[in-house]
Order: sequence, then structure tokens, then C-alpha cells
Amino acid sequence: MPEAPNRRAIILIPGLQRVERFARRDLLIENLRLLERRPMQPGEPVAVQGEAGRRLQPLPLRGAASLGPELDVFETYWADMVTPPAELGPFGRLWSGFELILYWLFSKGNLRAIGLSPTIAIGLMAGGVLLLLWYASLAVLVAAALRADPVQSQLVTDIPLLQAVLGRFLAATAWVEATAPYAFVTLLLATFKTDELAQMAQFTKDYLENRRSGAEPGLRDRVRTRVAETLDRVLAEPYEEIVIVGHSLGSVIAIDLLAGWPHPGDRA
Repeated sequence: MPEAPNRRAIILIPGLQRVERFARRDLLIENLRLLERRPMQPGEPVAVQGEAGRRLQPLPLRGAASLGPELDVFETYWADMVTPPAELGPFGRLWSGFELILYWLFSKGNLRAIGLSPTIAIGLMAGGVLLLLWYASLAVLVAAALRADPVQSQLVTDIPLLQAVLGRFLAATAWVEATAPYAFVTLLLATFKTDELAQMAQFTKDYLENRRSGAEPGLRDRVRTRVAETLDRVLAEPYEEIVIVGHSLGSVIAIDLLAGWPHPGDRA
């Protein structure tokens, strides 16, 4: 009879993309099932101090003395802390984009990075050009939304000081939209998925600044606390080994959190 399998755990820290909770966890489980050399099958759900996971069970091998390890896969869900661009409204998106450009232009870290190497400098400059083009495209979209919604325009034109500003803004964006290169710009932005890159850059800026929202703690504090709570609950269980997997910005959060992890015994 094969020996009882030992237990191991995987904690997935997903990236920025806002998808349904556990969707990334289940995708990881399916890929492990298909790609692992040892045959495995999804098992029953697992609950660890309130953390919901799924188990991957090894299938018995003919002539093998051991079943191999069971894998419990967990996910730390934090995407609900990210405000989707659609919820900001046209003026909110325009202002957040303006803040992002200012941060890119005047951030000390960004300026120091440019001097590190020609490759980094070229990459940052190219990213800055795409960011400016993205903001111009965003301004065109906001202007189109204002023309289509008289109520929002009225909120601005009711203030005499802003009436002239709005008129100049609408005229400038209309000129940009009518120019021949604008069609090429929209194609370029779509090719490089600049809207997604801008959202990632916006979140990174807010995370590094530990940006607060009203009376809530800073974004970095909230995300790190959410992830740390999941790690603490899983680490309290008698697993033989625990592997932390970060996807995209999730890897940045994992490194940021583990760099100051307060429990030396967890690293053994």
C-alpha cells in the first residue's frame, strides 16, 4: 500500500487585473494538473482558518511506494481595492492621468533611473511618450463624453471662471481628433495596450505613495495587510512546504511584503 502523502501549499498573489475571485487560483490548478509530470486530479475544497483553497491530489503510480505530496492552492484576493477607471468618471480619469504625468516628470526615483543606463533611459523615455499620447487620447474621450452629456457640461459652465476653460478644452480636443495622425495614434495605443499600462502605472504610483482614500489607511498598508493575513493563516498549518507565487504586480507585492516579514522561523 502506498504511504499517505505529505501536504504542501501554494499561495497565489494575483496581479492587477480585476477578475472574479478564485478565477486565477482555479486557472493555476488546471495548469498544474495538465503540466505536472506526476498525474494529479482536483480534490475537495480546503478551508484553513477561513481561507478557501482547492486541493490537488496525486494519482497512484503503479509500483510506487509513495503517493507524492498533496497540494492545497490558495489565493490572496486584493483586486477589490483597485478602483476601476470607469468608476472615476470623465473628470476623475482626467485628473488622475494628469497626476500620473506629473509623477513621471518630477519623480526623483524616475530621474535617477534614467541615469542608470542607456537602455533604461530609452525605455523610460518611450514610456513617457506613450503616456503623453495616452493622455491626449483620454482628453479626446472625455471631451466626447461631455458633448454627449449636457448635464456634466452644465456643471462646469455654471461656473463662469471655468466656462472659458471648457470651451478651449473642447476646441483643442476637437482639433486633435480631426488631425490625420490621430488615427495612427489610436492604433499605436491599442497595439501597446497603453490603457492597461497606464492603469498599472497609476496603481504603482498610488501603491508607492501609500495613497489614502478618505479616512481609510494607505493603499500599500491595506494591500499588504490583506496578503499578510492569508499568509499567516496558511503558515499556521503543518504543511511540509509553502510556496508563494506572485503574478505580475502580485510579485512586487510579495517581494515588498516578504522583505520585511517579521517571523524568522517562516523562512526555514
